[in-house]
Amino acid sequence: MGAAVEGWASGIASIALSTGANGDWSAWKRRVLDPAAAGDWERLAEVGTELVSDVHDAGLDTLADVVTINVPFDATTTTKRQVTRIAKVGYDRLFTHQGDGVYEHDFGGGIIEFEAVEGTDIAAARDDQISIAPIWMPSAAPVPEAVRAQLER
Repeated sequence: MGAAVEGWASGIASIALSTGANGDWSAWKRRVLDPAAAGDWERLAEVGTELVSDVHDAGLDTLADVVTINVPFDATTTTKRQVTRIAKVGYDRLFTHQGDGVYEHDFGGGIIEFEAVEGTDIAAARDDQISIAPIWMPSAAPVPEAVRAQLER
């Protein structure tokens, strides 16, 4: 997603694709890093190519700043798709402390829901569906003059 946002900031139409799985994230990570998963990645490349082409052909990429597409790891070109919104969620743990100033990515797999997820990318993922979410990038929050005066020098 970060690269797609950078593309948007540079004036380049951008689509982000990601994959994942429900359940034990650590087991999924081991699976996808195994050389035996090469065929899975080839299948996902085919799915991703079709999705990007379909998003472009439908013109969705012209209606949003960024389009993010979440694809279940076991998806095929016939997996159900839905256009969604982005869920307002957080994650239970992303990193573990390894030593003095050293942290390692270690997603625990848990999601903290800040509001209902029906109709969102998270709901689609839970249903093993592909989510296609058009996003308008946020603008700066309005800053009251009193706050601005206090902070600016």
